[in-house]
Amino acid sequence: MELKSFRGVVANPGRYIGKIKIVDSVEDIERVKEGDIVVTTNNSPLFSLAFIKASAIISERGGSLCHLAIVSREMNKPCILGVEGISSKLKEGMLVEVDATNNKVTILENE
Repeated sequence: MELKSFRGVVANPGRYIGKIKIVDSVEDIERVKEGDIVVTTNNSPLFSLAFIKASAIISERGGSLCHLAIVSREMNKPCILGVEGISSKLKEGMLVEVDATNNKVTILENE
């Protein structure tokens, strides 16, 4: 089986393997548990509680100076931004590796 991977902009290096939690709205934040990988299209400060609970973060938007990039560095969490269309390519519960040292998000297991 060929592993599918994606690239973006590294906001903070690091590596983490975990399950995906899609966060599209403020209501989704309460579903995020410690150890989840948050995937979002929104880098708003309103989503900060989800970012605090997450062990890694992937976003469709943003660059090295956006709010989420700064937050991920402050919290020292692996973070890759600007991964176009990632929220439609990843599904809730998938096992994914975020290798923000090498700028790669890899799907390890579909749920």
